Amino acid sequence: MIPKMNPLKAARLRKGLKQRDLAIIGDCSSIAIYQLEIGERKRVSNKMIKAYNAAGFNGEQLAREYQEWRKVHRQRLLDKKIDWPIRTSHKKRTPKNTENNQKHRTEANRN
Repeated sequence: MIPKMNPLKAARLRKGLKQRDLAIIGDCSSIAIYQLEIGERKRVSNKMIKAYNAAGFNGEQLAREYQEWRKVHRQRLLDKKIDWPIRTSHKKRTPKNTENNQKHRTEANRN
Protein backbone atom coordinates (compact mmCIF):
# COMPACT_ATOMS: atom_id res chain seq x y z
CA MET A 1 0.00 0.00 0.00
CA ILE A 2 1.37 3.38 -1.03
CA PRO A 3 0.94 6.09 1.62
CA LYS A 4 -0.90 9.30 0.79
CA MET A 5 1.86 11.39 2.35
CA ASN A 6 5.20 11.75 0.61
CA PRO A 7 7.64 9.34 2.32
CA LEU A 8 10.39 11.98 2.34
CA LYS A 9 8.16 14.43 4.17
CA ALA A 10 6.84 11.74 6.52
CA ALA A 11 10.38 10.70 7.48
CA ARG A 12 11.42 14.31 8.09
CA LEU A 13 8.38 14.99 10.24
CA ARG A 14 8.91 11.81 12.30
CA LYS A 15 12.29 13.20 13.33
CA GLY A 16 10.79 16.62 14.05
CA LEU A 17 12.94 18.38 11.47
CA LYS A 18 12.01 21.41 9.42
CA GLN A 19 12.95 21.61 5.74
CA ARG A 20 15.53 24.22 6.65
CA ASP A 21 17.05 21.91 9.30
CA LEU A 22 17.36 19.05 6.83
CA ALA A 23 18.92 21.42 4.28
CA ILE A 24 21.55 22.52 6.78
CA ILE A 25 22.34 18.97 7.92
CA GLY A 26 22.51 17.64 4.37
CA ASP A 27 24.22 20.68 2.85
CA CYS A 28 21.53 21.11 0.21
CA SER A 29 18.82 23.57 -0.77
CA SER A 30 15.60 23.82 1.21
CA ILE A 31 13.92 24.60 -2.12
CA ALA A 32 15.05 21.21 -3.44
CA ILE A 33 13.56 19.54 -0.36
CA TYR A 34 10.30 21.44 -0.84
CA GLN A 35 10.14 20.45 -4.52
CA LEU A 36 10.67 16.80 -3.62
CA GLU A 37 8.03 16.93 -0.91
CA ILE A 38 5.35 18.26 -3.26
CA GLY A 39 6.33 15.73 -5.94
CA GLU A 40 7.66 18.28 -8.41
CA ARG A 41 10.96 16.48 -9.02
CA LYS A 42 10.97 13.25 -11.01
CA ARG A 43 13.62 11.55 -8.95
CA VAL A 44 15.76 11.98 -5.86
CA SER A 45 19.28 13.06 -6.87
CA ASN A 46 22.41 11.50 -5.41
CA LYS A 47 23.09 14.74 -3.52
CA MET A 48 19.65 14.55 -1.92
CA ILE A 49 20.13 10.88 -1.03
CA LYS A 50 23.36 11.89 0.72
CA ALA A 51 21.50 14.68 2.51
CA TYR A 52 18.91 12.24 3.86
CA ASN A 53 21.68 9.80 4.83
CA ALA A 54 23.46 12.60 6.73
CA ALA A 55 20.25 13.27 8.67
CA GLY A 56 20.10 9.63 9.77
CA PHE A 57 17.68 8.26 7.18
CA ASN A 58 18.15 5.45 4.68
CA GLY A 59 18.31 7.72 1.62
CA GLU A 60 18.27 4.92 -0.95
CA GLN A 61 15.16 3.34 0.56
CA LEU A 62 13.42 6.72 0.79
CA ALA A 63 14.28 7.38 -2.88
CA ARG A 64 12.63 4.09 -3.92
CA GLU A 65 9.57 4.83 -1.81
CA TYR A 66 9.42 8.34 -3.30
CA GLN A 67 9.35 6.94 -6.86
CA GLU A 68 6.42 4.67 -5.99
CA TRP A 69 4.60 7.44 -4.13
CA ARG A 70 5.10 9.88 -7.00
CA LYS A 71 3.58 7.48 -9.55
CA VAL A 72 0.46 7.06 -7.44
CA HIS A 73 0.31 10.76 -6.48
CA ARG A 74 0.64 11.81 -10.12
CA GLN A 75 -2.14 9.45 -11.16
CA ARG A 76 -4.40 10.80 -8.40
CA LEU A 77 -3.83 14.33 -9.70
CA LEU A 78 -4.53 13.30 -13.28
CA ASP A 79 -7.75 11.56 -12.22
CA LYS A 80 -8.94 14.72 -10.48
CA LYS A 81 -8.23 16.95 -13.48
CA ILE A 82 -9.90 14.86 -16.18
CA ASP A 83 -12.97 17.13 -16.42
CA TRP A 84 -11.04 20.35 -16.97
CA PRO A 85 -12.32 22.35 -19.94
CA ILE A 86 -10.06 22.43 -22.95
CA ARG A 87 -9.03 25.92 -23.98
CA THR A 88 -9.65 26.34 -27.68
CA SER A 89 -9.12 30.03 -28.29
CA HIS A 90 -5.87 31.82 -27.78
CA LYS A 91 -5.94 35.59 -27.57
CA LYS A 92 -3.24 37.03 -29.73
CA ARG A 93 -1.14 39.66 -28.04
CA THR A 94 0.26 42.62 -29.87
CA PRO A 95 3.58 44.23 -29.00
CA LYS A 96 3.37 47.34 -26.87
CA ASN A 97 5.31 49.52 -29.25
CA THR A 98 3.15 49.22 -32.36
CA GLU A 99 2.18 52.36 -34.27
CA ASN A 100 -1.44 52.25 -33.11
CA ASN A 101 -0.41 52.01 -29.49
CA GLN A 102 2.08 54.85 -29.89
CA LYS A 103 -0.56 57.03 -31.56
CA HIS A 104 -3.09 56.22 -28.82
CA ARG A 105 -0.59 57.07 -26.09
CA THR A 106 0.32 60.43 -27.58
CA GLU A 107 -3.38 61.37 -28.01
CA ALA A 108 -4.13 60.35 -24.45
CA ASN A 109 -1.24 62.46 -23.15
CA ARG A 110 -2.51 65.55 -24.96
CA ASN A 111 -5.86 65.38 -23.17
